[in-house]
Amino acid sequence: MGTINTTTNERFFVDYRITLNDGQDIKKIAQEICIEQTVEIPEDCVPQTHWDYGITGIVEDIIPSDKIKNQVLVSISYHCDISSYSVPQLLNTLFGNISLKNNIRIDNLRVPQSFSQLLPGPRWGIDGIREKLDVFNRPLTCTALKPVGLSSTELASMASQFATGGADIIKDDHGITNQPFAKFEDRVQRVQAAINEANAKSGTKTIYCPMLNDEPDLMKKQVDFCLKSGIEGALAAPMLIGCGAFVSLRRQTDLILMAHPAFAGTFFHSNLHGATPAFLLGRFFRLIGADISIFPNAGGRFSFTQEECNELSDALRMPDNNILPAFPAPAGGMRIERVSEMYEKYGKDTVFIIGGNLQQLSDDLSVATGLFLEAVRNCACATKEIL
Repeated sequence: MGTINTTTNERFFVDYRITLNDGQDIKKIAQEICIEQTVEIPEDCVPQTHWDYGITGIVEDIIPSDKIKNQVLVSISYHCDISSYSVPQLLNTLFGNISLKNNIRIDNLRVPQSFSQLLPGPRWGIDGIREKLDVFNRPLTCTALKPVGLSSTELASMASQFATGGADIIKDDHGITNQPFAKFEDRVQRVQAAINEANAKSGTKTIYCPMLNDEPDLMKKQVDFCLKSGIEGALAAPMLIGCGAFVSLRRQTDLILMAHPAFAGTFFHSNLHGATPAFLLGRFFRLIGADISIFPNAGGRFSFTQEECNELSDALRMPDNNILPAFPAPAGGMRIERVSEMYEKYGKDTVFIIGGNLQQLSDDLSVATGLFLEAVRNCACATKEIL
């Protein structure tokens, strides 16, 4: 075993938060991760060439955590070639087998510039979406077509009212896909036509994001239909369709991509194991191409804390080499009376999503949407933003 055919010496870095039980040796645990996530053989069986070429993980740093007792922040680097320059294999390296262990939580991922094709980041980002909508100095408004079970005609009627009221983005509810009562192509065609008509009448530029959630061959047909139908955006859940499929949407289309957190929840049920929301819904979803990342806002139907929401939003918007910033989109049972609170916490570079509450406000959804837009504008005016 003399040489290994590597293409680079570059490495990427993963920060893990590891919580120790009494008597555990952090150096031993960290080294076990280095082996488990790469060569997966007993350490004394690893060929010397693998050590020489850095094929195993390498422990770069060990720092006590200031958040949880007995928790340590461990930085491990991996040879870039181990990723196969493929998102599924990258995830496998980050957390494949060790996801089956306990007390290991992914906190961050740092990658070299050479990963720009693998992890391209948002195509449009905050500024690009604002240019499309011609909205620059306030949060964007978004609402959802729901409930599942309505016909394509009924959903198109809702979309028309939302667009007339001034919604910036209308998305499918993530549970609306290709059911018999609102088949994908019929729904998308009718909804987009209704939005086009409302835009033409009111001068708005509302964008529709249908939900893409099917098996690969069917989803390809749906994407092709969207592109032929003038659709400008799409909603998809990376953990349902696969992060590899999501990044392919980013590479192969010009769609604005909204990422939905469905099926990601088990990563967050423990603050000792899995991944931080800031890493998965923030950092990683942004890297694989999300222009907008939806997450459950603190105080809604789900259990994220405000600190977690703030960290997630920061991960989406912070400067990062050539990766564009993405919009955070707090959601999950939000109500119009919380708009000012959300504005104070998240600022103008945010997408506010209010769904069912608009249906509670008025039978005329254009009126309810107008009230939503007015509340957002009032917040912006109060902080002297010029609309």
